[in-house]
Amino acid sequence: MTRSVRLSVIGTEPFALRDAPEGDPIAAVIAYLDRRLAEVLPDQPDLIVLGELCDMPADIADDWVAAIAHTRERGDRVRDHVARLAKMHSVNIVYPSLLALEDGIVNAASVFDREGDLAGRYVKNYLLEVEREAGLVYGRSEEIIRLDFGTVAPVICFDLNFAELRARYAAARPDIIVFSSAFHGSFLQQLWAYECGAFLLSAIKVPSPSRVLNPLGEVVASTTNYTRSVTTTINLDRVAVHFDHNVDALRRIKAERGAEVSIADPGYLGSVLLSSNGESTAREIAAAYGLETLTDYWRRSQEARPF
Repeated sequence: MTRSVRLSVIGTEPFALRDAPEGDPIAAVIAYLDRRLAEVLPDQPDLIVLGELCDMPADIADDWVAAIAHTRERGDRVRDHVARLAKMHSVNIVYPSLLALEDGIVNAASVFDREGDLAGRYVKNYLLEVEREAGLVYGRSEEIIRLDFGTVAPVICFDLNFAELRARYAAARPDIIVFSSAFHGSFLQQLWAYECGAFLLSAIKVPSPSRVLNPLGEVVASTTNYTRSVTTTINLDRVAVHFDHNVDALRRIKAERGAEVSIADPGYLGSVLLSSNGESTAREIAAAYGLETLTDYWRRSQEARPF
């Protein structure tokens, strides 16, 4: 059955501490985030994703000594403010920032639920050389964070380059990958969405676009040269299937179920995304018509090799 989720992504836009009220630079950070969140809150999203180091002022962003000092000065003020906003507006928020934890400074994505509670936190697994030299601490694992509508799996910037992390997330099959980053990642975004069988939300530093991709790697929403944030609705009740051996069944499903199902074909891929708009789930429909899921097809094809 339809599992509609309304999603917002906000691209990171530079702001400066020189705009801060005298004697309180952290107030400028909070005011900036308030302005950015106000772009999407009227859409009443279920989830908002902010970009990597979203609360780091541009005039210190390239100075890691200053950035770490800013992180310690900021303390919990910005984090607590974002948590209050999550509760006030009953929205889940992904808040990426440098954090001072017991083990040291980390580049992390904190996920707050609709009550403003910390639902989970991901620490960047793969650090850039400049991050290592600044003394940041590595994350050790992937994180699957359960929210009221499903599961989200955060990754941060440089992480996108590493197949080992992608494979761990692919095995976990989250509903949504949230990618907060200073770099865009190009086709790697599509690769992650497809291999993980997940929607991918990217919140990227401008001028690169921030986007929403479906589990086949298709862009379903994007910021533009005019906009820095975007909101869209997706259906999490989906199943990916390969055309091989499934073409006739897919035709029967559409003929018999009509608008109860949506079948997205990106072309050239040999796979489609079946989504349910009715009372039956996509997996129930697939099973009723003998459709083999894409992951089962891959597994069977691997097992068929004689060596």
